[in-house]
Amino acid sequence: MRKIFLFVSLLCLLFVGAQGACEIKIAPYYYLYTSESAFFADTSTTLSTSIYGDFAAKIVFNDRWSLLALYELNYQGPGATSESKEGANFQEQYQDHSILLKPSYLLNEKWMFGARAGYLLQLSKTGSTEGWGKGLYNYHGLTFGFDGKTKIKNIVLNPGYLFTQNIYPNYSNLIGYVEKTEARPEQDHYRHKFYVDTTFPVLKNLSINLSLNDTIKTYVAQGIIVESGVEDTSVKQLDNIVGVKIDASYLPIKRLSLAINQKLEINNSNQNDFSFSPTNPADTTTTRYNQDYYSYTFYEISPAIAYTFPNKISWTLSCVWNIKNYHNRPARDKNGGWLKELEWDITRQVDTGFSFPMGKFALGVYYTYISAVSNMGYEQYYRYNYNAQNVKLSYSFEY
Repeated sequence: MRKIFLFVSLLCLLFVGAQGACEIKIAPYYYLYTSESAFFADTSTTLSTSIYGDFAAKIVFNDRWSLLALYELNYQGPGATSESKEGANFQEQYQDHSILLKPSYLLNEKWMFGARAGYLLQLSKTGSTEGWGKGLYNYHGLTFGFDGKTKIKNIVLNPGYLFTQNIYPNYSNLIGYVEKTEARPEQDHYRHKFYVDTTFPVLKNLSINLSLNDTIKTYVAQGIIVESGVEDTSVKQLDNIVGVKIDASYLPIKRLSLAINQKLEINNSNQNDFSFSPTNPADTTTTRYNQDYYSYTFYEISPAIAYTFPNKISWTLSCVWNIKNYHNRPARDKNGGWLKELEWDITRQVDTGFSFPMGKFALGVYYTYISAVSNMGYEQYYRYNYNAQNVKLSYSFEY
């Protein structure tokens, strides 16, 4: 994969050199977003800070060739407070970095071809004594892909392929932490995504975007759990996620826009599960083997409305409702006992807020309400049923 990445990068360099005699136009782009949020859950209140930045340059060499170079930064961590964030009060912190090169070529009036090559890095701090780069779920990897875009009458077609590599340098199988020679990178995986996006107008102010995709997620070293409870490393974990997405947008009158987005995902995984009693792991009578434990169907619908006032202040209101049904994962009661019914998880969310433009700057005030319900009653390690609210003040700059 490194050779492919270097090859694409070399093509970009040769491409730049070949166009050196042409008149080059460069259009820089900067976007910086920061927000301070107060998150109110059932039993706690926390503050968090988010920082997001895009720093890009689009280089146009001639009427056919162009290149987009992009660096993206994303940070999530504890908010502005004088309280100690050590020990039990520690809040997790994350930072994501990505570098991306996207050359594009206009073949003729009907076809445009593009490619992409990039590098991804995520760092995390999940404990007060953990330094950046030492997190268990830190990952890095290469990404590359290609796509084409054409227009047939009023329908725009955009087929493509995207490869993403996720390498977790600090994650290993359990025995690997004791005996280094037995360590296996069980979280490392590759993702191959094939997709076709289409956009077509239905009415004068109504357009629909349809996306079909298939993502194949292959694990490098993670074997599957068999009925005896051991891991069979001769068969690697494989997830196949098929997705359909339909987005519709409508502009009934000036400054008012309506939208409704729907998404369906079906994940078929060959990974199984072997669970022990949560209260007494030595009690073998309560162990259970669950086949196809990670396969599920996910559906989401999200209507939204936005209105821009004459003074350019904008207001948005959106709702999200989604449900995840597991194909063969039994639910559990509050004590960890297995139920006959299969697990389902539902999330409901309402977002509303105002954005106040100030030239190239913008100030935003937003409110979010989230409610999650599930028939999974066992919540020792993860909350399935909760209500939460979030108030956010944001500030952004775009050039």
